[in-house]
Amino acid sequence: MQILVTNDDGPASPLVSPLIRAAASLGTVTVVLPATERSWTAKAMTRYADLPLARRDHPDRDGNAVSGFTLGGTPADCVNAGCYLLGPRPPDLVLSGVNAGENTGVSYAAGSGTIGACLEANIALVPAIALSQQLTPAGFASWAAPRAGRAGNRARRRARAARPLAARATRRSAASADRPGTRARYPTHSGV
Repeated sequence: MQILVTNDDGPASPLVSPLIRAAASLGTVTVVLPATERSWTAKAMTRYADLPLARRDHPDRDGNAVSGFTLGGTPADCVNAGCYLLGPRPPDLVLSGVNAGENTGVSYAAGSGTIGACLEANIALVPAIALSQQLTPAGFASWAAPRAGRAGNRARRRARAARPLAARATRRSAASADRPGTRARYPTHSGV
């Protein structure tokens, strides 16, 4: 059996290696992970851009190398590459995860890159399973802390500074939305 493993948390996730090792006991595994975390991307696909592909092998249970790659795209891009670019035929099964956190409820399921990868596999007519692991707040913090680093601290400072602005903007938006004839403006892609 040919198995494709992907996730939305990227190669830094401590939860992907156990999945790769378990999958390797079931068949031949190819791993295609987003180069960086791509959580909350649902089934988004990258358009009009080259996606960097780099080799990154992973060890199986016996320490043998499992063929692997990172792709500078979304989890759905990873599945698309795994189905149509990196092998002679699509895999027999896609395993997506293990996601760091549960994907329960409509808002999580609709936005999950883990689930989005499975939806892309479904389009390719490949069976897929999304796996998620609820972490305790302390467990999630210990997993996320090394990844946050200076960027996380910078983002927290900016978020604190933006709170008063966001509060004022929200009050204005709510007031203008109640006026007849008010239209919402959405970003659009030029030339599309």
